[in-house]
Amino acid sequence: MGKRPGNRTRVLLAIVGSLSLLLGLAGLSRALSELSARTPLLVAQIALGVGLVMASLLLGMVLLARTGSSDAAKVAEANAERDHQAALRTEAEQALRDVQATLESRVQERTAALQRANEELDQALQVARAVTSVARCLLWYSHIEQGEDGIVHWDTQFLDEEAAKRVLPVVVPPGRSYLYAAYDSRIYEDRAQFQALANEALLKNEGFRAEFRCRMEDGSLRWFSEDVFIESRGEGRWWAVGVALDITDLKRLEDQLLQAQKLESVGRLAGGIAHDFNNLLTAILGFAELAQDECALDTQGQAYLGNIRQAAERATNLTRQLLAFARRQIIEPKVLNLNALILELDTLLRRLIGEHIELVFLPDENLHCVKVDAGQLEQILVNLVVNARDAMPDGGKITIETQNTLLDAEYAQQHTGVIPGEYVLLAVSDTGAGMDEAIRLHIFEPFFTTKEKGRGTGLGLATVYGIVKQAGGHIWLYSEPGEGATFKIYLPRTQVSAGAASSAPQPSGQRGGSETILLVEDEPAVRMLAVHALRGRGYTVLEARNGEEALRIVKGREHAIALLITDVVMPQMSGKELAERLQGICPTLKVLFASGYTENTIVHHGVLEPDIAFLSKPFTPSALAQKVRAMFDQSESASG
Repeated sequence: MGKRPGNRTRVLLAIVGSLSLLLGLAGLSRALSELSARTPLLVAQIALGVGLVMASLLLGMVLLARTGSSDAAKVAEANAERDHQAALRTEAEQALRDVQATLESRVQERTAALQRANEELDQALQVARAVTSVARCLLWYSHIEQGEDGIVHWDTQFLDEEAAKRVLPVVVPPGRSYLYAAYDSRIYEDRAQFQALANEALLKNEGFRAEFRCRMEDGSLRWFSEDVFIESRGEGRWWAVGVALDITDLKRLEDQLLQAQKLESVGRLAGGIAHDFNNLLTAILGFAELAQDECALDTQGQAYLGNIRQAAERATNLTRQLLAFARRQIIEPKVLNLNALILELDTLLRRLIGEHIELVFLPDENLHCVKVDAGQLEQILVNLVVNARDAMPDGGKITIETQNTLLDAEYAQQHTGVIPGEYVLLAVSDTGAGMDEAIRLHIFEPFFTTKEKGRGTGLGLATVYGIVKQAGGHIWLYSEPGEGATFKIYLPRTQVSAGAASSAPQPSGQRGGSETILLVEDEPAVRMLAVHALRGRGYTVLEARNGEEALRIVKGREHAIALLITDVVMPQMSGKELAERLQGICPTLKVLFASGYTENTIVHHGVLEPDIAFLSKPFTPSALAQKVRAMFDQSESASG
């Protein structure tokens, strides 16, 4: 079926048809005029027919004109509608192009942002892997989901498994993954603690921290501290990231620090006890000596007093060991060479250990000098050698070694309290039974001993520890069961060369004098003993219980006093403060400090300040008189 012609086409055809009809009528009119002359009736009939045709044609033309006008209006309306639709389509196309441009811009921006995020993530992963290898840590992530049965499933992966294997080398059972073996290497109770913390953290949607131990491939244990960060994804799903840092070295340092703090606390306690105990021992020893010297006793009475003095002297040795451990003992450090000192003690040490034990000395021929108290160093060697002997009842070998060494910053980081620098090493090793960790942790504590009851006081190694610390050194024990033991002592090197020590002759304790002495002592028994000993040798003695009383007694006659004897530790006013106030009035006043417990008022790390005279408690009347006479004689020699 063909297309129907449009309005415009129909109008054109009607016009063309009308024009053709008019032309035909014109031709017919000429023919009729010629024919009318011949047949008038036929012409009239033809004219009537033509008129009817003409009327019909005119009516058709009118109708055609009306139809053409209506179609033209519709065409115009259609054209307007078409133009409107075209305009709308154009606007829609432009809006679509604008939206497309906006979307393309946003896509480009988002793509650039994703690229930057990926680059940053790559950089972060590179940094994380670098940190993993350098800082000895494990990095992992996990997708967590709670199943319908209520069981929480962890889908965990290491960020860098190869790096994790270097940090945590463990035994991987056949058919198991490294991830499984790594988690299974945790000590059981640590795994249980982690699981409990993880379950609680998932409920609270928050992170947590846990410490755990892992059994390494070689059987050793290492400590890790793990921080876990958790983010909820809703509907029983979470995302977790974990960082586990190897803190084994930190744990070791913490243990060393706790041990040092414990020993320091015990040392303060021991020092305080020794201070009070020395006052009591001064009275016991002093009055026992006075009784022996001044009382007419029979042989049995003298023997009783002798036993009292022997017991008091043994107690004195105990307090000295306590003070050495507490680093409160007055020392006289001198520059010396350890090799020379050890050679001097060789005969004594061999006598102590017996013939069934071999003693080997390996000296460093170019050994540096140290500044220590010679008597204390001898005590260190004797204690260590005797302990080594007791660890080898069936015989063995003791090795004493000296060596110059440098303790660097890395060593100092791994050992609490060590200052990097040059040291002299003194090592004493044995081939005995060795010690486990439980014994090693307590070996330097006072009164701790592994010997049977009745053998030793448990103060030997505690004394060694205190002496080494007071000398500014360090001591470490290395031992395993069945592998013997090695004590390594590091003493700071001194740049001063060792010199020959000279000793001045000591005056007799029986000599006296007539000088005036101010005695200040807060302990009544000690004060009574000292007053009796000094007055019995001809001195004039003014006594006081404390500093305030002493200032009142000497007011107005300060210049008549030749010597001040004062306790260091007293209530209200210390001995040093009293001495400074009196010397401010009389600069030539001599001062003798006496104490059984050193404070930093007159000593620094156990070493007396220059030109300080000191008498250690407990003392006897003869020792006091001897010290006093030596001070007066020294002054007379200087003035002469």
